[in-house]
Amino acid sequence: MDTILKYNPSCLIPITLQNLFKIFILTVAIYLGQSEAQHFSSKHFELIQLTDGVYAAIHRIGGQAICNAGIIDLGDRTLIFDTFLSPLAASDLKSSIEALDLSPIRVVVNSHSHNDHIRGNQVFAREANILATADIRKAISLEEPATIANEKSYAPGRLKTLKSEYLNEQDSLKKQELSMWIGYFEAMIESFPILQTTLPNIIFQDSLHIHGSQRSAKLLSMGRGHTNSDIVLYLPQEKILFASDLLFINMHPYLADGDPDLWIQRLEQLLIMDSEKVVPGHGPVGTKENIRQMILYIRKLENLTQQMVKTGQSIDAIEQIEAPLPYTQWCFNNFYQINMKFLYKKYSEIH
Repeated sequence: MDTILKYNPSCLIPITLQNLFKIFILTVAIYLGQSEAQHFSSKHFELIQLTDGVYAAIHRIGGQAICNAGIIDLGDRTLIFDTFLSPLAASDLKSSIEALDLSPIRVVVNSHSHNDHIRGNQVFAREANILATADIRKAISLEEPATIANEKSYAPGRLKTLKSEYLNEQDSLKKQELSMWIGYFEAMIESFPILQTTLPNIIFQDSLHIHGSQRSAKLLSMGRGHTNSDIVLYLPQEKILFASDLLFINMHPYLADGDPDLWIQRLEQLLIMDSEKVVPGHGPVGTKENIRQMILYIRKLENLTQQMVKTGQSIDAIEQIEAPLPYTQWCFNNFYQINMKFLYKKYSEIH
């Protein structure tokens, strides 16, 4: 039954100095609450409001989020899309929902199995269901124990080396890159004592529509692309797409865990969708044009490595090859040679 508010003179507050003071205090309290929400700050991520109740949490260089995340208030509940590498960063994400006075967190989505998108799960497990595909859940279950054990053995030494390189580096772009990786390994090491691998508890196959009281969200399983199983989130009414690691913006993607040809197909599927704002897994908020740039990047590297194989160049020659323009200024620059070697081996096997 709808509630109807009717005018009732007896409900009017008498205008007295005491009541005016109460109104003033209430107004200030409301203003301060709004101000706190609008100015919520974390060293791990920056909140970008995409529309009312929808935010992109964009990783800050040097912080422990590492990936981007999405916050979608559906009206009666809030959905979190990816949970960062560090439980500490995920705790800040949870605090931001409270500061923004959004609906309670009830749904969390893991877009794929990579550690930087799932290790904050434990922060939300008591209050929310965690959704993924069966392949994502299986990959987390099988890969995380060995991955964590491996990280414990090499991360402290790697962090020490990175800090030393940072102190000696003069190039501002390379210094920024080193700062990002320092945050990455600091997040790992600081998380180890409290880290609890938390698996998705609800599985879907192809797509899932989640209908809230104010908006609906559509989860789409894209199949193999960046990894063996990738999920994107689409808000059809708002024309907002959370593309996760199928899209990197101004950053080299990591190709070696996926299938570049299928990845291009997935990106072409995303281009068909009616989206005006696109949130990548890494990098700033963009548009469809950034999806086209990612397609061109993969095709460019495929063409380069195919030519190397055809002309008999050694894989070792990749060590001397710098990224072509416009990719020289992109972050994750160490991924360029990793991607080239991965593609070289792929096309060597074909030939």
